[in-house]
Amino acid sequence: NNNNMMSEFDIERLYKKIQTKLESDLVPTMTASAQAWIPLNCVNFALVPPHLRPLVAMGASAVWNCYLSLIQHREVTTATSC
Repeated sequence: NNNNMMSEFDIERLYKKIQTKLESDLVPTMTASAQAWIPLNCVNFALVPPHLRPLVAMGASAVWNCYLSLIQHREVTTATSC
């Protein structure tokens, strides 16, 4: 029975951690995504020759994935009430 209580505690702690991470990072990440990808795609389709567009998109995707990895792995601090 003690193991059951520990599992419930871990699940609750995990849920809280996920909730905190989403609350702190979701909106800024989506905003950064729009600010990066919309102009990039506009420039890519307007100025880059069709045969080079996939290369531009792949390069930008590699940079974007590095950014997402940094965001995912940073620690989120929670404000504690006194």
